[in-house]
Amino acid sequence: MSRLTKILLCVMLAGLFVGGIGVADAIKVWKNDISDTEKIEVGSLEKGDLYEGNIAASIDMVAEQTTTSTYGFMPVSKTTSPYYLIENENCYMLICVTDVDKQEEFKELTTQTRGYMYGGYDKLPDGVNVTAQVVEMPDDAKKYLKEYCDQWGMPETEYAAIVEDAYCLKTVRFSGMKFAPLIGFGLALICAVILIIRKAKAPKIVNL
Repeated sequence: MSRLTKILLCVMLAGLFVGGIGVADAIKVWKNDISDTEKIEVGSLEKGDLYEGNIAASIDMVAEQTTTSTYGFMPVSKTTSPYYLIENENCYMLICVTDVDKQEEFKELTTQTRGYMYGGYDKLPDGVNVTAQVVEMPDDAKKYLKEYCDQWGMPETEYAAIVEDAYCLKTVRFSGMKFAPLIGFGLALICAVILIIRKAKAPKIVNL
């Protein structure tokens, strides 16, 4: 098997994998199976659900998650995603903000929220519009949230409600979720076609 054939097979399998794992989410986006963030209540989060709407208040950043991308054993880049304790009309919850632009908006929203809470601002915060998916809450995030809530003086019952189902929100881009399976399957199809053409054009071995 040639090196090019091996590469094409690897890319095809990767495309099938990416396409396969993203199908369920893509269907939700295409069907507009998306709920409003304002309707989130204690215990209503279910893993994989999609939400869209305005986050009206951000109490504070309580944790950060750093992910290092590597090439072999060499670190290539680092991305940092902060976790914010937010509030809607019904409850407190945690959100992981992955988008850099949204991170800046949440910094400003947190400043506005705290200013309003402690008397520095006379008007309500402007809020931040998000598209998000429900994911499992990491253990470290629970730990730092617990420490923050204890310092803040939040009653144990309210903290327990936030982590009751061990889920939180994570910002995502619906456009990427919508087209990721198409790109993955399309890439796999192209590789498959190239492999078939190469196989068809390969010289035949004739035994004399």
